[in-house]
Amino acid sequence: MPNEQAQIREWVARFKYPERVKQIAVPVLATAQTERLKAFESSFSRVALDVLEALQKGQMPAAEADAFFSLVDFYLDEYHLKDQLPEDLQDIFFDGHILHDYGSKFGPDLEEMRKTLTAYVS
Repeated sequence: MPNEQAQIREWVARFKYPERVKQIAVPVLATAQTERLKAFESSFSRVALDVLEALQKGQMPAAEADAFFSLVDFYLDEYHLKDQLPEDLQDIFFDGHILHDYGSKFGPDLEEMRKTLTAYVS
């Protein structure tokens, strides 16, 4: 598992996501290690709340918000970390994967997402 930001940047470079998403994700992913999952939960939740706020204010397209959650989810899956997270935090990734539907009846409930994420911000 990559543990330095340079290694994580190399891992992230494999994906065709916007650079802005990659830049937001790398510091969060740097905290995603088995022995530091509490730090990851807090870091991820804080950044995810910022992403949701930017989405709601029109400062980030829905596709980019979706990409942030997807990129973090792929990383956690690849390094077998997601199943070590609390179940409600694992579930947040499903909602993140449907952020491209934000504003439609198929989009996620941002208030529910916020409530879950806020519980993990320290």
